[in-house]
Amino acid sequence: QVLREPAHPYTRALLRSVPDVGGRPVVATPGAMPLLTQEPHNCPFVARCAHADGTCSSRRPATVPVPGGGEWSLACFHPQTRPLDADVPQASHTPAASGAVSAGADAKPAVLEIEDAHVVYRSRFGSGGHHALRGVTLRLGPGETLGVVGESGCGKSTLAKLVMGLVAPTSGTVTVAGQALVKQPGRPRPRGRALRRARTRAQLVFQDPIGSLSPRRPVGDSIAEPLRAAGLSPAQREERVTAVLDRMELDRSILQRYPHELSGGQAQRIGIARALVGEPDLIVFDEPTSALDVTVQAQILDVIADVAADAERASVFISHDLATVRGFADRVVVLYLGRVVEEGPVDVVFDTPRHPYTRALLGSAPRLGGTTGSDGEAVELVKDLEEADAATGCPLAARCPFVTDRCRAEQQELQSYGESRAACWRVPELPALIGRQAVTP
Repeated sequence: QVLREPAHPYTRALLRSVPDVGGRPVVATPGAMPLLTQEPHNCPFVARCAHADGTCSSRRPATVPVPGGGEWSLACFHPQTRPLDADVPQASHTPAASGAVSAGADAKPAVLEIEDAHVVYRSRFGSGGHHALRGVTLRLGPGETLGVVGESGCGKSTLAKLVMGLVAPTSGTVTVAGQALVKQPGRPRPRGRALRRARTRAQLVFQDPIGSLSPRRPVGDSIAEPLRAAGLSPAQREERVTAVLDRMELDRSILQRYPHELSGGQAQRIGIARALVGEPDLIVFDEPTSALDVTVQAQILDVIADVAADAERASVFISHDLATVRGFADRVVVLYLGRVVEEGPVDVVFDTPRHPYTRALLGSAPRLGGTTGSDGEAVELVKDLEEADAATGCPLAARCPFVTDRCRAEQQELQSYGESRAACWRVPELPALIGRQAVTP
C-alpha cells in the first residue's frame, strides 16, 4: 500500500528516485539529509519538500493513522493523494534518436573501435585459462552513449579494462580516438610522451568512489593527477580543476579534504571530476551508482547524463541495473559469456527484446508495484551460468528452455531483426514458444 499509493512527500521522493526498467524518468530530490545534531522542532523534510508551508517550518508533524488505512500511519501536514506519475516531469535527458546518432557517428571518426576482440586470461600454471571475451566488435561515435549489461561473469569488467588499455586483446584490435593503448597484433603502439597523451583519451569512473581515491592525498591532488601526467603547468592544472569542480556543483573548499571526509555522493562527483578534467574523448562508467542510496544515485545520474550529453565525447555505461542503463543510454549491448548476444537502440531492445537471454534479464528486473515485466518477455533460464557452456554452439544452450540440437552444434552470429541484432536463429519463433510455455501446466 505504501509503495503503490505513497502519501508522504519523502516516500514519493524516494520512489521517484528509483530508475524503472519501463522507462519512467528519474527525478532527483534537491538538497541533502539534515544533520540532525539535535531533535528537530519542525518537519525534517521541510527544506526539500515542494509542499511545505509555514506550519511545516514551525511544528513537527505527529505520526497519526491514515483514515481508512488500517495499520497505515503518516507524519505529514500535507499528505498527497495524486498518482505518483503525476509528479514526474519530462525527462531532463532523452537518449538521442538512433538514426541521428548513427548519422553523426558515421560523419566523424569513431571514438572507440573494437574489432573481433578476444581476451584470454592464461593460467599461471601454464595450462588452460579463462576466455573472458569472445569476438566482440563495437563502434562508438562522438556524442553517443553505449550501455553494457549482463550477469556477473559475462565479461563487462573485462570489456572496461580492454577499452582502458589495462589488458591487451589476445587477438583483434582496440583503438580509442584512433590510438592503440597497448601492443596489438599488426598495430603500432605509442611510446613515451605519446603513450601518456594517448592514455588520457580514455578515463574510468569507478564503482567504489571512496576506494578509488588515495587516502593519503587531498582530493584536489587526485583530481589534478591526470593533468600532471599530461605535463600541464600548475596554473593550467588549477584552472582546469576549478572549472570541473564548478561543473560538479562542489564548493572549492572540498579540494583540501581527504576521502574519508566525503559523503558517497561527494566522492563520486570527485571521481567524475577526475575523469573529466583531462577532457578525454571517452569516459567509461563502471557501475558508478551501485554503492549509493537512491536519492544520491538520482543526483549522480543527473551529473552523468550531463557529462554524457557532451557532443564530442563518447561514454560507455556498464551496469547490472537495467533501469539505470535505459535512463540515458542511446544504444545497449547485452553480453553473455564474453559474446554480444543482442545490440540495438536502447528503447528497441528493452521494449521488444529478441534474444531469450535479454528476455530473461528484463523479466527478472524488479519493478515498482511488485511486477516483474510483461508476459511477452518472461523467460526462465534453467540453471546457473557456467563458463564451460561457451565452448561450442550457442553459449546459452545449456540454460535456454527453447534449445534444440542445432543450438548446441552451431555458433550463433548476430542477425538483424528490425533495428536491433540478436544472436539466435529462433527469434521469429520465440513469441509462439513463450506463449506455449505460459499455458503449459
